[in-house]
Amino acid sequence: MAKRGRTEKYALTPDQLAAVWKACVTDADKVLIALTGLLGMRVSEATHLNATWIRGDRIYIPDDMPCSCSSCARSRAHPYRWRPKNKAGARELPVIPQLRKPLGRLLQQSPKGLGISRAMAHKRVLAISKRSGVAPLFPHVLRATAATNFSRAGMSAQQLCYTMGWSEIEIGSHYIQIAQAKDGSAAMISRMFPG
Repeated sequence: MAKRGRTEKYALTPDQLAAVWKACVTDADKVLIALTGLLGMRVSEATHLNATWIRGDRIYIPDDMPCSCSSCARSRAHPYRWRPKNKAGARELPVIPQLRKPLGRLLQQSPKGLGISRAMAHKRVLAISKRSGVAPLFPHVLRATAATNFSRAGMSAQQLCYTMGWSEIEIGSHYIQIAQAKDGSAAMISRMFPG
């Protein structure tokens, strides 16, 4: 699977994303897919989201918080602390309608959120993708799908960078250019070969 800057070519089509959503069997599945594939959160953000991040209809991703998970405990730079990937990672996102009920039920049962590691999140996404017939699928591809969909919806590079937690405007511009090129070429070919 491609690394940073190349996952946009693996972004799911709307039909594929709908199939993945339909393959979610638990609230935890829906929360993980909605956070990564619809809102574009990083898997580390999704796995660390907890009830303290939710205020009203907003998700507030903090710039720092105490954390005792095994990954944060092993951190050399900040043991027992969770921090987003960069300063731009601390941001505010809406609780979208698809997320509202499953997230509410999940946090009611477990205020600590998903309570899984990044590795377990990867395994869960892979299991969902196998059930959906859209395989193999990884969390970063879901994030690329969200970025592509935001680009197609008309987000500016600045809005995209804020939403995705990117510190470099070039990344947002890249996704917008790719989405416009794909959509524009498909429209041009359809006009050339009507039928």
